[in-house]
Amino acid sequence: MDLLSIVAAAFGATALLGWLAAVSWVWRRRPPREIREALLVALPDVCDALAALAVHEGVDPAHRARARRARRYVAWPIDLLPDGIGSIGRVDDLVVALEAIRRVHEAHGLELLEQIWTGDE
Repeated sequence: MDLLSIVAAAFGATALLGWLAAVSWVWRRRPPREIREALLVALPDVCDALAALAVHEGVDPAHRARARRARRYVAWPIDLLPDGIGSIGRVDDLVVALEAIRRVHEAHGLELLEQIWTGDE
């Protein structure tokens, strides 16, 4: 084997392990099946909340950046888990968005989230 083949194999193995770790992270944080469908229906409202958090002056810069990244991930057409995989499609989008919302909730409380929320109760 030449050096280029070894480097390519090492890169491929690293990429595969990174993908598996990310899928494992999403799988462990996925919402329970009973509420997953309702959350997926509310995903556009969650994205609106992320957009509001990304520009809200009361949110610290690190959480504003996290909200921007989460919103970009949801909008990005390439997903960690492809959308066509039955019931787990879009779960990665949901987990990333909810994780950003959860971090803001921990740092700033529920009042801020209630203030920026424009969706249904």
